[in-house]
Amino acid sequence: FSIYGIGSTGGGAIALVIAGAVLAASDQGFFQNWPILGHFKPWQLVLALPGICTMPLALFLFTVPEWPRRVSPALASEKSGTRDTIRYVIDHWWVFLPFFLAQMTYHFYIGVNAWMPSAIIRGWGIPASEYGKVMGTVSLPLIVVGLLLSATLIDYFGKRGVGNSALRIAMIGQ
Repeated sequence: FSIYGIGSTGGGAIALVIAGAVLAASDQGFFQNWPILGHFKPWQLVLALPGICTMPLALFLFTVPEWPRRVSPALASEKSGTRDTIRYVIDHWWVFLPFFLAQMTYHFYIGVNAWMPSAIIRGWGIPASEYGKVMGTVSLPLIVVGLLLSATLIDYFGKRGVGNSALRIAMIGQ
């Protein structure tokens, strides 16, 4: 699971480095005379460039046929909709409430991380290109070490019979 986590969180760190490099290149006028990209402001370019680069992949996906779906007989006969699902969640609120609370705290964490670059850039006057390069470079090794260390600790405590070792390490890490 840690290897999977490295892909998503490490990808974020690499994205910071790339965004910093794109901002620096844009500040230096690298994209000035490009047909479409020359009209973007640097911060818009960081958002538009990944979309423009992945547009061929998105168009290619329209050519890939959808796999035939296999449905088990038990699921095929089950007729439940949104109303039934909401009723089930309300009837079993004591099960779902901790998950909703956990998601709320997790999204608070995401919100803080989303606004942290702006707060640091505005508060200390650091250029956005510099922030992206530094934070991405610092974050990537820390992410890899943290995920591998947590996996090692989960295995260590799991082999010693500690129940829910993955959940416990995740709670400590958060």
